[in-house]
Amino acid sequence: MSNINDDYWNTSSASNLNFFDDEDLSTSQIDVVANDVFSSKDEETNIFAIDFIISEKSLASLLSDIDTQNVYVVPPVEEAMNKMINGHKLCLEMYKSYKDKLLLLDEALKTQNGDIILRVTDFLKKTLKFNIFCNVLMKRKVALLEYSNFLKSQANLDELEDLYMATGFTSNIRDLYFLNNRNGVNKQETLNRLKSFISSHSQYMNSFNEEKLMLDCVRFLEWQIIKKEESDSVIDQLALICKNQWEQNSKDDLVNEFKTLFKIDDIQFEWTVINCLSSMGSWKKLIGMFVKPNWLTKKNILKTAITSDHFIWGISRHNPPKNVLEQFLACLSDTEKSLALAEKFQCYKFMIEYYTNQRDRLGLLSCMDKVITNSEEYHMIRKALESQDKKWRN
Repeated sequence: MSNINDDYWNTSSASNLNFFDDEDLSTSQIDVVANDVFSSKDEETNIFAIDFIISEKSLASLLSDIDTQNVYVVPPVEEAMNKMINGHKLCLEMYKSYKDKLLLLDEALKTQNGDIILRVTDFLKKTLKFNIFCNVLMKRKVALLEYSNFLKSQANLDELEDLYMATGFTSNIRDLYFLNNRNGVNKQETLNRLKSFISSHSQYMNSFNEEKLMLDCVRFLEWQIIKKEESDSVIDQLALICKNQWEQNSKDDLVNEFKTLFKIDDIQFEWTVINCLSSMGSWKKLIGMFVKPNWLTKKNILKTAITSDHFIWGISRHNPPKNVLEQFLACLSDTEKSLALAEKFQCYKFMIEYYTNQRDRLGLLSCMDKVITNSEEYHMIRKALESQDKKWRN
């Protein structure tokens, strides 16, 4: 019985697919046929120009669509500001619209970082009309102050004056005078320039203190011309008068007259005095001026407009003798502060005397850890601890 597959091959039209006709092919001929069918090495490649496949108009349209899909997206202002805070370089020029520029400045102001605020403000200055730029700064005083300070540092007085006039920021208009006259000129020329400046800008000095300051400068320059003095400021002149008077062991009359004449406030005056006396090593006079007896407590007090810790710190910069610092420390009513300052400036005798009087044995032991072994302070502690007269509290 014949197989069904045999019937298929014998009767089906598929028999026409026989690769070989009745005539047999040689082995070499078979190889050639196989290579033609299965190999692409010897196939001829046809290359056509692009405009043979697609028209120029269609190609341009296609490329335009691709460009549109690849347009660079400007990052949000908040993201840009975070990058600037973290020190990344950023091209601000990608922010083209007026709205984005305002957002950029407002975000910069939130950082409270002067460098970032100045960079953004300078970007707005370069990309906005001057009147629009000034209008923006008028509503953002911090940015206005940063930019005006930048112009001062660059000594760009012309632009600074334009900025002051356009923004109404005239409270600092006096800076124009001082910046313009910082280079050495004689006192008479400086006085003439000052009077001319006041005459030209008085309408912008809408503050009483502003005008008063300028008039005080006129008085000081006139005084210097009469006295033939050359100091650059009232405080420098005060220090010079103090030094000249006290080197000659003269009274304080001229010093006090100068203070009254130019209305120098107490803190400025006393700070100048203590630095002048300390630099001269006039410790006795310094103590006499600021250490006063208190009739109520029977103790000396420090009589000064300066806070006690600033006063002592100011003196300490001149490396005074320890006993001088200790006299001032003894005037403080705040014991904790006086002990802290004594430790800071290594006034160990003051600490030892205090702990001994307070019968504080632990305090003395803590001092012993701080002083140099076999030093005078070390033996003072040993003597106090070995004393039989003391009844220690601890």
